Amino acid sequence: MQYFFVLGNNPELSAAEIMQTAQANFKNPVYLSGKGLLLVESDSEIDADMLIRCLGGTIKIGLVKSETTKETAPKQFSEILLLKLGKNRISFGISSYSERVRIKQIGMTVKTFLKEQNISARWVVSREPQLSSVVVEQNDLLKKGAEFIIWELNKKLFFGLTLAVQPFKELSVRDYGRPDRDEESGMIPPKLAQIMLNLANYSAEKVLYDPFCGSGTILQEAYLQGGYQLFGSDISQKAVLDSQKNIDWLINKFQLEKHSIQIKIGDATRAREVFANIKFDCIITEPYLGPQRGNYEVEQVVKELELMYAKCLIELSSILNIGGKIVIILPIFNQKGQHYSLSDKIVPKSLSWVNYQHKNSIRDNIKRPTLRYGRVGQRVWRELAVFAKTSD
Repeated sequence: MQYFFVLGNNPELSAAEIMQTAQANFKNPVYLSGKGLLLVESDSEIDADMLIRCLGGTIKIGLVKSETTKETAPKQFSEILLLKLGKNRISFGISSYSERVRIKQIGMTVKTFLKEQNISARWVVSREPQLSSVVVEQNDLLKKGAEFIIWELNKKLFFGLTLAVQPFKELSVRDYGRPDRDEESGMIPPKLAQIMLNLANYSAEKVLYDPFCGSGTILQEAYLQGGYQLFGSDISQKAVLDSQKNIDWLINKFQLEKHSIQIKIGDATRAREVFANIKFDCIITEPYLGPQRGNYEVEQVVKELELMYAKCLIELSSILNIGGKIVIILPIFNQKGQHYSLSDKIVPKSLSWVNYQHKNSIRDNIKRPTLRYGRVGQRVWRELAVFAKTSD
């Protein structure tokens, strides 16, 4: 069986997350970078609803149906709608990832075909050629209708049927619905925390540590995955209190089983003293990324951050098990058309870079295997670096 994934605003990062999350099940990936799509094969049927709740960077998951043309697509879509919905009132949507496909012509032809069958049909449209997950969800297309996806590969057209969309309401509740959100103590989005957990190969039985826990987002998302060996720390007492309050809220809000999670005040540059005699399987964190606004001397900020990151990585490596992973966010400063990033020299010899880049990756200033998370116009981007511990 072949599936398609509609990737988020940072498609290369989203594609890396998908393959890392399910690397044992998915094969023969085809990364359509210019279209924001990833095609994969699976020997078994996937639970799209469950999978998309684990993937922070995926907008939609669907089943690849067959090859098509602009002329045959309306009949193919109509037959699927009739088979799925019978004689009931039909709702459908079409999203095109091919510049040479006119959605309007296909949609009107589908409506005409169904009308000839004495079936009332509602065609859901939007200003963009692709329907957002919000539009699909609000129009209940997955349960009481259908959304078709069209794309082009090797000068041929293909289409698929959407099975699941990103649970944007749940993500919003876990972000904006929390009792404590403090920009100073960390504003990492829950979906980025999910991506980082997946890049670390995190699973519930692993011992996880976030030494810059901020508002507790990474710990929160690990807890939702059933994690029961979770440790967090922050140099700010307020951040520690915020994290604990948010975890307590999460347990009550989602009626989760309560188990031990340790969060305490601690300096990440002295990590060996925070949780003495504990070794971790994975360390996932977003440290201080420098000033986000205002005027500052970027080169001086980079030098100061390099000193902090270098010391932190030495400490974190010392408490990581051999084979364990560190997923850490580094800042990229964008000023006057130039990118300023931290030096490779911050990485101790005990750690090796893990490369999740696709073979078609295009890098514009950074010659190392990292992935980026950000939006156009943002002054400070996030650079996701993954390290594996290879020696003491």
